[in-house]
Amino acid sequence: MLILDEPTNHLDIEAITWLEGLLGRWPKAVLIVSHDRRFLDQTVNTIWVMTPFGIEPYKGNYSAYVKQREEREARAMDLYEAEMERMWKEFDFIKRFKKDGDSQAIGRLRRLTRDLVAIDQLGLVQYLGYKKWSDTGIGNIRMFTVAEAEAALKAIEAPVVRTPFLKMRLADGGRSGERVLSLHKLTVGYPGRPLLTADDLHVYRGQIVALTGPNGAGKTTLLRTLLDELPALSGRFSFGHNVKVGYFAQAHESLNPEQSVLDSLIAAGGAIGKAIGLREARTRLGTYLFRGDDVFKRVGDLSGGERARVALAMLALHGANLLLLDEPTNHLDIQAQEALQDVLQAFEGTIMLVSHDRYLVDTLATHVWQIENGAVTVHEAERALA
Repeated sequence: MLILDEPTNHLDIEAITWLEGLLGRWPKAVLIVSHDRRFLDQTVNTIWVMTPFGIEPYKGNYSAYVKQREEREARAMDLYEAEMERMWKEFDFIKRFKKDGDSQAIGRLRRLTRDLVAIDQLGLVQYLGYKKWSDTGIGNIRMFTVAEAEAALKAIEAPVVRTPFLKMRLADGGRSGERVLSLHKLTVGYPGRPLLTADDLHVYRGQIVALTGPNGAGKTTLLRTLLDELPALSGRFSFGHNVKVGYFAQAHESLNPEQSVLDSLIAAGGAIGKAIGLREARTRLGTYLFRGDDVFKRVGDLSGGERARVALAMLALHGANLLLLDEPTNHLDIQAQEALQDVLQAFEGTIMLVSHDRYLVDTLATHVWQIENGAVTVHEAERALA
């Protein structure tokens, strides 16, 4: 068996395509941990999803899994609503008649107790899949009081039906001019090592431009040049009327490893003249899954995914109408990728992104600038990764 843990991280598209071909010819079993949705589409025939109640298997690739998941969630909600209605009716009967010592009410409370204990331990959908109580493996239990049964009923949560946990909202940057960015014979790179030249290229309002090409082609260098972090070797670029730039760096260089998550967000707000207090900062961070004492974690101790979420929270403060995004889905799990994708799709400004995430590029991009051998070729999105 071959075991691969995030094998596409830091690979360019050419290398990922090569790996997909290799795995397609691999004669033995392969176990893959990956957040690369297109890679999973191309390589796997079974998906295992980790849940609080165990592993849920799905047949097929990632796209097949998404369809099956939606169907399962719809069925789970139907089961949940029907079962909750039944149990509340049982409870109403018990509450009315048990105080009089009614034997039928006591028997119903005993059965309701078993249901509630099993749902708590196994999950509602899994419990309903058992034909009889003995199959659950749960031993003897004490019968609930009426008050305990009511509390347990109220504590049952609906099946989680794909609410994206990353609730990112981008501050409104206003409307830019029609022409957002122009490059005129722009060469970027380093002294003695030019990487690419863009002759005369333009980005217009509302476009989502994906920069693609092999590692080292100059994609990130181009973004850093546009941000004045690196000088152009020759040529020039210009932004259009009322363009406000927001930047997401794949290495998260703007994060201070010594600061806490909370202090990082407050400092980011202050740096752009947007003062935010402790309460607002904690509320904002909560939408990025930093809750409770998590906000006091030192940035240097965070995982790659956690640092990415801090950087996204900081980006959301900017009133930008042009986003420059460098590998925005790196280190994010699939649910967070999908949530970010939804936010970017709804964004009313302009986006230029560097990404090896083909699923993201295929979904978002209106245009692709393909960088190869120092030249930039512009494609309509449908031609991008064919």
